[in-house]
Amino acid sequence: MAELLGGAAFDLLMKAVSDVALTVASFRSELNHLKETLTSIKPFVEDIEKLNRVLNYRQEGAETLNNRFEQGEELVRECLKIKRWNPIQKYLYAKKLKEFESSLLWYFQINVQAELARDGKNISVGVNVLQEKMDKVISIQNNDSGFSGWCGVPGVPDFVVGLDMQLQELKAMLLNDEVPIVVLSAPDGYGKTTLAKLLCNDDEIRGIYGNNIFFQTVSKSANLQLMVQKVIQSNKNQKAPVFQSDEDAIYQLEQFFQQHIGPAPILLVLDDMWSGSESLIDEFLLPIRGYKILVTSRFEFPQFEWTYQLNMLNHQDAMTLFQHYAFKDGICTVQKRLVEEVVRGCSGSPLALTVVGKSLYRQPEVKWISTAQNWSQGQSTLEEKMAFYNGKNLLP
Repeated sequence: MAELLGGAAFDLLMKAVSDVALTVASFRSELNHLKETLTSIKPFVEDIEKLNRVLNYRQEGAETLNNRFEQGEELVRECLKIKRWNPIQKYLYAKKLKEFESSLLWYFQINVQAELARDGKNISVGVNVLQEKMDKVISIQNNDSGFSGWCGVPGVPDFVVGLDMQLQELKAMLLNDEVPIVVLSAPDGYGKTTLAKLLCNDDEIRGIYGNNIFFQTVSKSANLQLMVQKVIQSNKNQKAPVFQSDEDAIYQLEQFFQQHIGPAPILLVLDDMWSGSESLIDEFLLPIRGYKILVTSRFEFPQFEWTYQLNMLNHQDAMTLFQHYAFKDGICTVQKRLVEEVVRGCSGSPLALTVVGKSLYRQPEVKWISTAQNWSQGQSTLEEKMAFYNGKNLLP
């Protein structure tokens, strides 16, 4: 069991991080940071192994952790496939690496300790020691990377265009007294998360909800108990409870809202929900007055009545956003025709316009021509164009 928990899988992940960091310069910063986190976690894994000899740590808990290490190794190795001339995929995989690092820290702080606590057997002192060690690791990583493990509202990008009207429309829908939940839906890269951040930082919304806005980015394999833990621990006076089941977690969340926040209004944001998450969303629909949920997703959930469809940027806004990043000094050094062609190829996607614009900053005209040709290979959608670059769809 000790070998399964902290041996081969962890070592293979660490080796993959080291190998790929040496090979792929474009991910070196993210991988070196992940390596530091793994180095911080390794003593913690060893402590769990020591407790395991006393606790007979459950097989499924060890397998889950082992699978997480294996998934991390696979993600890191996939970075080798990203072509240097594909800035969008570089951006997406850099984001995936950061999300994996954050989820790993949270898994150790909450899930592992919950497993240990469930087993009891007079191990409270040992678990408390692990808790203190992990809190220190989390604190160090937070200060270094800006990772927000709790549910605080993220800031907005420095430069945003084309979302003023959409913000007002979304806000009006959310503030309708008859609407308990709004789904903000759009394809990848259209600015769903940015619009959600703008909403949460809006003066009117802040005036209504104050500090009672809980913002969660949801992974593909969402863990309800972990999500509830994050919400409850956002109150610094609350210790992380141990849940007996998902039903118990939701019950304790409702109690937390009613006892520590109510009757003040509450807004829960579930960012980037995946298809098939309808039942998870349903779990968070609580019978609390003034409580609302905003869901963002690339998918649609027709069973929820209120959906806001976010469209692509119009051409004028797309040009403004692209030129902000491609010509930071205000000087256009290439033919306007090339600029127009590249912008059209970005299909009004703020993500594509931003990432491609940054990649072309101060680049020679031959680079612009190559980019324009890559965008005009006959693919009809942004997803197809990105898939074309790698021979398969690597979107998260």
